[in-house]
Amino acid sequence: MINGIQSSKVFKNMYLLPIFLISFLLVLLSSNSTYSFEAISESAKLGWGTVNNFADTSSSESFYMVDTGGQLGTDVYTSENYKILAGFGYYYSLIPFSFTIDSPISFNFSSLVNNVPQMAYTDLVVSSGAAHGYVVTVYETKKLENLDTPGQYIEDTVGDNSDITYSQAGMWELSTTYGFGYRMSNLVGTDATFTSGYKQFADMSNGEDPQPIMQNSGVTRSSSARLYYKVNIGSMQDSGYYGNGIVFRCTGTF
Repeated sequence: MINGIQSSKVFKNMYLLPIFLISFLLVLLSSNSTYSFEAISESAKLGWGTVNNFADTSSSESFYMVDTGGQLGTDVYTSENYKILAGFGYYYSLIPFSFTIDSPISFNFSSLVNNVPQMAYTDLVVSSGAAHGYVVTVYETKKLENLDTPGQYIEDTVGDNSDITYSQAGMWELSTTYGFGYRMSNLVGTDATFTSGYKQFADMSNGEDPQPIMQNSGVTRSSSARLYYKVNIGSMQDSGYYGNGIVFRCTGTF
């Protein structure tokens, strides 16, 4: 123990955001002269004449909808020598949606020494067949708090130039700059939203919005990035065990 600092402990919780697909009931009606197409829900009914191919976006004050239609022979067709997945929806099902956090659910920094920064990291891996990509966001449940003395914190860093926030990256190189923060680097692909400087974690207890740390506007079979945690304390920091929760969410856009 140096300068009264025993250790610092960071707990990291992982939550995966379920993806719910909301679909209309699609009904194909026939008559003597033409085919019609209806999309029906409890509160809306959309009707067209003959359907060939269409794709568009629609919106109002209360909803936003992306629609695609056509290829009325959608199905899975097989024989001894081939398999056909007919329909735009089948393509993306070939790439499953998955989100992996490659690190223990909780981990500890070792005993902290003033003016000696410590680092740890978490690898994030995304596979997404979602047509419009995905985004990974992160936030902290609160600042690193003394588990034995609530209200005592290791503050989020503001960086060497006092310009780091949860939404703005900045330089953090001096050993006399204290606090807790993170930076990003790409491993596979270029999906990390920033790779220069450090940021604070958005503090949910302070009403700050989760921040994107990885995102892609299209399909990816394997994108990965590394999040580096950094903590540094001064000689006036109260001794004790400190902890908080770091929450990751990955959401696909279909």
